[in-house]
Amino acid sequence: MRYKSSVLLITAILLFFVIIRVNAQADFVFSKILRRGYSGEEVRQLQEFLKTMSDIYPEGLVTGYFGPLTQRAVQRFQSKNNIVSSGDENTTGYGLVGPRTRKKLNELIASAGPQNGMSQEDSTRSPQISTTSSNPERKINPALCPDNIWDEAEQKDLSLCPEDNPINNPKSITAKISLQASSSSAISSITTPQISPLTTLAPTTTQPYPLAPSSEEIFSMANFDPSLYGSPHPKIKQEPGSCCSSPYWHRIYSARSIDGIIWQKDGILIKDRASVPSAIYRDDGTTILYYVDGEYDTMDCAISKDGKNFSPGNCTIYGFTEEKAWDPEVVKLENGFYRLYFFAPKFGGENRIMSAVSKDGINWLREKDVRYQQAGIVDPAAIKIGNEWKLYMWYYTSSGGKIVVVKSSDGLNFSKETELSLAGGVPEVVRLDSGDYALYICGLSMWVYTSRDGLNWANGKLAIAEEKKIVCDPAPVKTPSGWMMYYKVMDEMLY
Repeated sequence: MRYKSSVLLITAILLFFVIIRVNAQADFVFSKILRRGYSGEEVRQLQEFLKTMSDIYPEGLVTGYFGPLTQRAVQRFQSKNNIVSSGDENTTGYGLVGPRTRKKLNELIASAGPQNGMSQEDSTRSPQISTTSSNPERKINPALCPDNIWDEAEQKDLSLCPEDNPINNPKSITAKISLQASSSSAISSITTPQISPLTTLAPTTTQPYPLAPSSEEIFSMANFDPSLYGSPHPKIKQEPGSCCSSPYWHRIYSARSIDGIIWQKDGILIKDRASVPSAIYRDDGTTILYYVDGEYDTMDCAISKDGKNFSPGNCTIYGFTEEKAWDPEVVKLENGFYRLYFFAPKFGGENRIMSAVSKDGINWLREKDVRYQQAGIVDPAAIKIGNEWKLYMWYYTSSGGKIVVVKSSDGLNFSKETELSLAGGVPEVVRLDSGDYALYICGLSMWVYTSRDGLNWANGKLAIAEEKKIVCDPAPVKTPSGWMMYYKVMDEMLY
């Protein structure tokens, strides 16, 4: 009975807040274009209004940040009011608060009167809730809200600072929370597991995302939106550390080749403070370059129309709550989707190779489980040879490095096939126009070997070298004009 009474009380309080908020908005006028990634007072007012319609914004979170939940609410609002129901924010304005959507919002707000039978006199006598967060239940020190840290108090009482909740703020760090529930919280009967300081995984009681579909279900979707199934992986600025092993000190350059064997360096700095590149050439003629961003020490990407001049791509892995996604490797599948393999470090345990899928090569959804794990493995390289997918990965041993080769019929479940003992590591494999396969590996310089079967390699040749520099992390990609290579250069460390 105590639980039932609490639920009724909370419901009554929430309804009261909704009534007051609607009346408080009666004089507000939207004047700006609002889109995903924006924040501020107009975004907060937008959320306040949308949450009064449970079919439009069932989550009802008011954070001042225009995230994926707010975007989906705007799309529902646009569809319901016959504004637009397809496309995206860049083509049709779907999910964007532009002139037509803004006009409709202002019309509805202007016409909103006293709610639920309350007279205007009753509503003006009712206690007012400040639209600038003077609620005494909020943080005592408003300077800490938001501070991009979802602390223990905020996790136990979701009303304290939703701006710090990682569901609404992809920059937030989730602090550790004790297992003892707070007796003052509206959700005090629910215990929350201890969470690592570097994750942004919210307690399951507040997780608004539906269960992620299987890979087979994803491939059958005409419109696949990864943001529907999880929050974006966190990107947190890192201290650069001392030169020169950190990606912060690395640079990505490019080279060209006609046959994939003999390479000519362009001398063009493609990306500074970046490392471990991978690249794909899309059907629309653009090249996407993936890399580990040295400032955030996790995966990101850039896009180019000519393969030389790149602009930020802002790649995101949804549903991956860990901070580190390293050594990206992207392949195009036969069904038109892309698959990303990446190394997710697990300090003190076996290294894990994980994967994600995407329709556009930008927005990714992590696939379930781990593709392969083994102590020390890094730098996955993927290719389909015949009917089998193979991953080539490098790991260090006391006697030097080895390349382990694992195989899979579906690209998801891999088992060990063999090991290669070549003088180098950090592999990449492509199929050449001749039908042979090329394996690129590096030590101080980059070498290329060829094979007919992907297992037996010979004819090693020097591919790219730099005087007094380390050249590594090869990323060859075939384009209509020939082969392009993106690779890492770092200053040689003197021990």
